[in-house]
Amino acid sequence: MQCLFFCIGEAANVIFYRFFICYDGLSAQQTRHFKASCVGHTSKDSLFNFTVAVTVRDSEVHLSLQASVFSYFSASNVVTRYLPLLGKLAGLKHHVSALSGEDWAVALRKAFNGSELQGPDITAADAVYVSSRDTLGAIANVLSLPPLDLLYHTAWWFAQQIGTLSSNALFAQVAAMYGPLKETYQRATCAFQVCVTYNVLLALGDSSYRIEDDKDETRRTLASVRAMLVERLRDYGNLTVSLRAVLTRFMAETETVIWPPASANTSQELRRLYGDHVNNSLGFFGHWLSSRVHLQRSIGRSDRVRAAKMYRLEVASLSYYIPPLKVFAIGTAAVGAPLHYTRGTVGMLYGGLGFHYAQLLVDAMEAAVLAVPAPGTDFPSVQEAAKLRTAFNCSEDHSRLVFPNLPALEVTYAAYKQHLNGTEDARLVGMEDFTAEQIFFITICHILCAEKESTRPQACNEAVRHFPPFARAFNCPLGSRMNPTKQCHFLLNGTSQV
Repeated sequence: MQCLFFCIGEAANVIFYRFFICYDGLSAQQTRHFKASCVGHTSKDSLFNFTVAVTVRDSEVHLSLQASVFSYFSASNVVTRYLPLLGKLAGLKHHVSALSGEDWAVALRKAFNGSELQGPDITAADAVYVSSRDTLGAIANVLSLPPLDLLYHTAWWFAQQIGTLSSNALFAQVAAMYGPLKETYQRATCAFQVCVTYNVLLALGDSSYRIEDDKDETRRTLASVRAMLVERLRDYGNLTVSLRAVLTRFMAETETVIWPPASANTSQELRRLYGDHVNNSLGFFGHWLSSRVHLQRSIGRSDRVRAAKMYRLEVASLSYYIPPLKVFAIGTAAVGAPLHYTRGTVGMLYGGLGFHYAQLLVDAMEAAVLAVPAPGTDFPSVQEAAKLRTAFNCSEDHSRLVFPNLPALEVTYAAYKQHLNGTEDARLVGMEDFTAEQIFFITICHILCAEKESTRPQACNEAVRHFPPFARAFNCPLGSRMNPTKQCHFLLNGTSQV
């Protein structure tokens, strides 16, 4: 046996690490002694300690390992489209050969063990929904690494993420390494954990200071974009009748959530979800740990389901689709610049938050189709999914940059014009030289702008150059770079297929 007992503790403002290394032949009594020594050197007020079994290797190897793990999972998050998977736990072995269906069942049972409401036993025969097959591929790649190395990586990653928050003195030591950026490091570290854990509280706080009329306007804007997408889908001739039925039903059954319902704004429900009120003796980590334990225990309760519908910090997007709950979760930060300006024009409202929402809806349609089982089976119809991808393909060289931006643009523009209902939108104060429609397109391109190093730096140009209203708004000659004679179209009226 090779192992490492790793403890972090704080006593009298002195930070210490304690490593106990043991090798083959270590008796159970010696193991208990090492654990007792670790606990004995940690004050009763210590914020955490944990034990892991790992091999002790050169630090450069561990750095390389961490880089490999992160690169695997990062690669799965930058794919153009997320292809979901619906099936049985036992079937995941086809994608991750290192884990059997029972392995997955055991892991999931442990994940739910801390909840107050114990559900039925999870078995390999239970259904599972995986939001991205690329994530399964990343897991398969990671599990090809030595198991003990992975265990060490997991423990060290936890220490990096949470360890500094467990002690003010340890945090100060690590922050000092960043020099002038130490305050930025402190804010970023704490803010990340706050946003992930206390998402419901943050959304409630945002809701409390917003004017109800502004929130209603936001909801109406999103509803109009959604209704326009449904209308376009019903008339879209490149989709079969069955596909159009699936997608329109999907839009009808899903829910969009920005702020918690009024029922969530009660001290009793928040206390059940997060635990006791603020106790300064606990410190940040103490509160974080207490809240996480309460959240774990709340799995299966109605208040936890409501909380799960709320946006949690996602570094790649201000919104996302939650397939199991059929919810589009939008962060409150999306209802702010540059997506939303309280004193902006109607074109800015639709070109900002409206377009962002349309992107979210269009991007989720493929997941909706793949989640529908084929007749007589428990698995999605690959044939139907292929038809959807074909319908949304564009033969142009840069078509990968067109979806979902072009169909989202088509839908948002139509909703914008419907809102105006023949009236003129106001010009933006300070930019009166631009027409209202030009401001609409400028707002969209502001959202789509990217660094030169990005893999999608031309996302705005590649979408708007295929959209005739853009060419008219900016007087682009037919045949020019921004108004080509051959253009892609998506959600335009056409002849229905059966």
